[in-house]
Amino acid sequence: YALPSQTTALGEGVRQCTVGRSTCVTVTSRDWQGNVTPGPSVEHFLCEVVPVQTNQPVGQPMQLTTELTDMEDGTYELAYAVPWDGTYELSVQMFGKHIQGSPFKVYVVEIRSYRY
Repeated sequence: YALPSQTTALGEGVRQCTVGRSTCVTVTSRDWQGNVTPGPSVEHFLCEVVPVQTNQPVGQPMQLTTELTDMEDGTYELAYAVPWDGTYELSVQMFGKHIQGSPFKVYVVEIRSYRY
């Protein structure tokens, strides 16, 4: 069966993302030997994005949501987006315990478009 301490998260979204764009992370459930194994239903996960230091305008509410989809092969796709640049923590827990490497420090940048 899947263990939080062996379960991993990979993808650009564990390190950085772009303001306003959906970012994906692949979560892979693993057993005590590190082998990919079918994991629990998504209800047994808690995924959160928490602001650490952002450029959020004063008085603007921040709504951060995550979406976890079970790919039914031992992997899950975690999608999230953030509205302001800055530093955030991405926390992924299974059965109430952090998975390997969680929480992750994520740097969020804004892509500026320039007109010539």
